[in-house]
Amino acid sequence: ERAVRLKSIAAFPYRAARYAWRTWRQARPAARRHGISVWRIVREQIALKRSNDLGAAEYYMYRLDDPHRPWSEKKEFMGSEWAARMWYEMTPARYWCLFKNKLLFKQFYGAAGLPVARLYGVFDPRWGSTCDGHGLRNAAELEAWAERTGTQEVVFKPIESAEGRMVYVMVGRKPGRPVTFVGVDGQEYTPERLTGILTDPQLLAAAYSEGGLQPTFLLEERLHPHPEIVAITGSQTLCCVRLATMLAPPGGWVFA
Repeated sequence: ERAVRLKSIAAFPYRAARYAWRTWRQARPAARRHGISVWRIVREQIALKRSNDLGAAEYYMYRLDDPHRPWSEKKEFMGSEWAARMWYEMTPARYWCLFKNKLLFKQFYGAAGLPVARLYGVFDPRWGSTCDGHGLRNAAELEAWAERTGTQEVVFKPIESAEGRMVYVMVGRKPGRPVTFVGVDGQEYTPERLTGILTDPQLLAAAYSEGGLQPTFLLEERLHPHPEIVAITGSQTLCCVRLATMLAPPGGWVFA
């Protein structure tokens, strides 16, 4: 244990130098874009890293390099590690399965009366099934489902998906046969192509490098955003706002 501690201390100068170099390199194009000093952006990133554990990628993802954004507002953003700590604090391990498995989430909260997207079935090459009891394990069964139901819009979502990775949104179908869906990306997807994508181990591994993702996908109805949201973002994407309510026991933990 002492050797590991000493090794970590010895590596600190290298990690600090690497962080400084990456921060400087990423700040230069942002500074040119906004016409401000590179040091201003670097100082902000270091300050937010120290106070809120906010990483460089998050700094630019939230557009905190914008000089017109007040510093008081920038300090309100939380780094992903802080968010993870809060999530684990608020969500006991016995409930993790509800948030990890989207089928369990849908069934549990749907039964509780909360609105969830309609489920058409679950595609899986071993045990896939539609909600009306037909098989959904291969291209032929997927095409049979599409022919039988006439569904025009459908979303294919990994049962343990995260961050929208490997989510395929079908916005319509071409007339005639064979069944051909049209994706939100404008590409055409036949059942053969879809099942090939959903079961491709290389695509699954590339999308989820942390491993463990199985070729199991929910087939859900496609939800449409409110017209006022469409006016801002367009109709091809589904934007949402997530509200988290935190209840802390008296004298308990506090996240600032």
